[in-house]
This record gives sequence, C-alpha cells and structure tokens, in this order.
Amino acid sequence: MSHADHWSEFKFHLMYERRYIPDLRPSSFLIDPRRLLEEALTLVDRIAPAGTALYRARLGGHPSKSTGAMRPYPPKEMGAPPPELARGGRINPAGIPFLYLALSEETAVAEVRPWKGAHVSVARFVLPSNVRIADLTHIPLLKTPFGLEDLKQAVDHRGLLRHLAAEFAKPVAPETPDVEYVPTQYLSEVIRSSGFDGIEYPSALSPDANLVLFEPKHMEAERTWAVEVESVAYSFGPPSRSRTPL
Repeated sequence: MSHADHWSEFKFHLMYERRYIPDLRPSSFLIDPRRLLEEALTLVDRIAPAGTALYRARLGGHPSKSTGAMRPYPPKEMGAPPPELARGGRINPAGIPFLYLALSEETAVAEVRPWKGAHVSVARFVLPSNVRIADLTHIPLLKTPFGLEDLKQAVDHRGLLRHLAAEFAKPVAPETPDVEYVPTQYLSEVIRSSGFDGIEYPSALSPDANLVLFEPKHMEAERTWAVEVESVAYSFGPPSRSRTPL
C-alpha cells in the first residue's frame, strides 16, 4: 500500500469515525499517518522571502455616492475576516481565520469565480519578513535511485505530496458539505504544528499558485483597486465515469 493509499484510508477515519482526536494507535493503521505527513513535508520546506508580492480578491466593492461607480474595498477590508465571521474552508476550520492569497492578480481574481461583468476588488500585499512555507507547487524529483536507504519510501513520499497538492487545488463547489473539508483542515494543522507559516499550493483555475498564511494579523494590504471581468472562458470534456448520467 502506497503512502497516498494510507492517506485515503485516514481521510475516511477523520471524516466519519474520529475527528478531533484521531486514533493513531498501531492497531488502527499500519503506518502512523501523521508521521508520514511530517516526514514528507521535509521535501517541500522552503522560505518565501520578505518583499514577495501577493494578491487577494473579493467580489464587489463600495459604490460611489456621487457617481454610483464601484470603488474597491479599502485595504483594511481586504485582509482575513475576524474569527466570528470566518467560515470553514478547504484549509481553515470555522472560527480560525487564515489569509488566502495568490501569487498573481489574475489568479486571485480567478479564485473568487467571477462572472462576466462582475466587479472585483483586488489588493496587493507584501511579505514584511521571511516566512517558512510548505511548497506543494515544487515537489522535488527523485534524481537517482542509487544511494538511497529506502527507495520505496522516497518514491512514496513524493507521490503523497503530489496527491495532497491535488487535494488542496481541487475546486470547491458551493454545495460542498463541510465534512469534505475535514481532511485538508487536519493536514493544515499538521503543517502548522510542524513550524510552517503557510502553504503554497497549485491553483486549479490559473497557472499560478495560491499561498495561505496561518497568522494573518501581521499582513495588511498595501493598496487596492477595482477591476471588471470582461470575459470568462470554459473548457468541456467527457463526463467523469463517477458521475451518474441524467
């Protein structure tokens, strides 16, 4: 069984059996799933340097009282929500706000899933200091199988990380039940407790990446501006086998 298979087994346990204090005894799992995650994370440990520009978008803005034109939300309204307003998401549990950012303006706008003609407020943030992140966008390739004590484990760690990156990037539908978020919320807690400041992961809606910071209080938007979405493109393919035909 691969490490990704172990993770899939553990996901079921978190979602439907034990959530806040999972059963990690050897009798429950052949391999401690948390230990697997912590070992794999050493491969994607990197520093995002101070001065890195990051972007965040929100649908809408404030209409001008004089002209009716849409003005962007001010910088103070573009940060993470207060705890009482923080809804649960793919990475943060309800009541625990994280700051969801993107590495480009285009990705930030795409992530709010706007429609043609939608008005979007965009903010630019700058990292005030170096932050340690788990970078799931650059999973190192195995350069050579020679000289490794455990080749299977080296391969499995990389396979697990690719699997997790896909889970973080998976688009979320509005009707997604909260229980679907539990495994990735648990994973983010493991990453956070391992000393990381955030997670960089691929965007399913843009070639660029997203970055989530666990401690948003030190980040304040540098400036904001408004954009209007001029077009939205869709690409279609055959239906997934898992879908029930209408």
